[in-house]
Amino acid sequence: MFFDTQVSKTYTKAEISLHNKKTDCWIIIKDKVYDVTSYVEEHPGGDAILAHAGDDSTEGFFG
Repeated sequence: MFFDTQVSKTYTKAEISLHNKKTDCWIIIKDKVYDVTSYVEEHPGGDAILAHAGDDSTEGFFG
């Protein structure tokens, strides 16, 4: 289970995986869910952020 940091809601991995598009992009970092949709266009790595859209991005985030 993963948690949204703003709403304190629990999501399943299956629910998070549905948010895997440029127009609806959620990522998991250290077991917390972040809606990064509004950040996708500004991401310094371009569309690289979409490689983990709807999935765990912890390793990519911390390197």
